[in-house]
Amino acid sequence: MQASLEVKNSTDDALGSPILGSYEAYNCQLNATDPADLFRRYEQAGFLYPEKHERLIPYFPEVLENWRRALRAGELILWVLTHKDPDSGAWASVSSWRSTSTGWHTQHVVSMGVPTGSRAVLLAAQAVRIHDGFDSSHQGWFTATKRFPQRMFGSIERSLGTAHASVHMHHYLAVPISACREEAAEVRTVPCRQGRTQDLVEIALSARDAVYVASEQLLEDDLELHAVDDLYRRVGLRRTRRVWLAYLGSSDRPVGAVLVYRGPLGFNLSFLENRCDLLIRPTLSETEVALVTRSLMYAAASAYPDFRPGFIPVVADDRAAFTLQQAGAQYLRSYGQSIWLRPGYVAMYRHMEH
Repeated sequence: MQASLEVKNSTDDALGSPILGSYEAYNCQLNATDPADLFRRYEQAGFLYPEKHERLIPYFPEVLENWRRALRAGELILWVLTHKDPDSGAWASVSSWRSTSTGWHTQHVVSMGVPTGSRAVLLAAQAVRIHDGFDSSHQGWFTATKRFPQRMFGSIERSLGTAHASVHMHHYLAVPISACREEAAEVRTVPCRQGRTQDLVEIALSARDAVYVASEQLLEDDLELHAVDDLYRRVGLRRTRRVWLAYLGSSDRPVGAVLVYRGPLGFNLSFLENRCDLLIRPTLSETEVALVTRSLMYAAASAYPDFRPGFIPVVADDRAAFTLQQAGAQYLRSYGQSIWLRPGYVAMYRHMEH
């Protein structure tokens, strides 16, 4: 189910202006800003607001070091694109980090001054992706209550079509390890290895969709991201994924899954690089949702003993989120997960351009 890497020559697209092939063509620079200076810009623009900054303070030296290490790898695991208008003083940036072997998280669209800067970095980033042909998908996580990201990322299904794009709304919670001490006797949880990926895909299609499956590369041979981890190790970092499946009683039909991503702390300033994706079959009863959620979180907790913030960042649907909050989880925010696949890259460029 990996997305095809074939895409027509962008310069032949008759729907708009030519799609250029370099960052410089959009007056943008790649990896030209030290992370400390970048984060200061984030503060000045109001993106790194006081509450978020306060949460990051205990880990800020580690976050800075992680970004600096990653940038030494060029565009292999992290890149930051910036634009500055010398006349108006407008400034903008966008960053992206490798999540799977050919899947990326695009994030932190930050600008100051006139909006031409944010337009430049978004178009440049998408244009180079179209031309280079190296990746297969991107994700953009956004807060739906904010007008710009909602218009940019929340509406892509209409522009790209549901075969090449999807948007899912999630609850994002901080789950204390102490809330993950018990598993339900009625539920079996087993590690997901290559032989069980069909069960994982069945749950993912039920709880999300085919675009999610393709973006997370759940049908690929490297479920635990060993090849990605090798890239991260080159600069002293790590990137892994562990997966557990849940079954009710003696049934062989999966009813839930948890995908645990571990990565360099602070690649995303809300810790999405270390998130735990909780997938629950929508047809379960409220009682079954509670049992399956409890058991999957018990399994997931084994992957977070060294996570310095001391909680598990969990992405969940309404019913699982309710169960977790009853167990003591802190609700952080509602997030939209916007995903677009390579066959829709040109349409995404036109969507951004519009």
